[in-house]
Amino acid sequence: MLVSPLGRARRSAALILDQLDGRIAEVRADPGVIEISWGRWEGMRRPEIAARDPENWAARQADRWNVPPPGGESHAMLADRAAGWLERVRRVPRLVVVSHGAFGSALRGVYLGLDRDAMMSLEKPQDAFFRLEAGGLTRIPADPPA
Repeated sequence: MLVSPLGRARRSAALILDQLDGRIAEVRADPGVIEISWGRWEGMRRPEIAARDPENWAARQADRWNVPPPGGESHAMLADRAAGWLERVRRVPRLVVVSHGAFGSALRGVYLGLDRDAMMSLEKPQDAFFRLEAGGLTRIPADPPA
């Protein structure tokens, strides 16, 4: 299992490991699957960003694909990072990855060969995970019905 080093992903990984009851032998932090960087805006809410940095916020809102937050990542940069990460692990036969919404959607988009508009419209659920296999994708609810 590869896990983002951010705390919320590590907490999710712990819950997953409890359910898998020892079926995963190794867990490693992987900074390559960390969430999109908000740079100087990290930790701020959208209204606060808009009030403190209106010009950069407006530019980012107009083109989230190409315009990064100051010191952060655009979605194009995130997709490039996801593509590089995917290339590095492509030969691993079976891998569980615990990451974040934006990185996960970028990874799925790259894996499926989607264009930027389709990639940007992918869901970022907090209650599901995805299986990427044989060029396809399966959405799996985190708490399936009994």
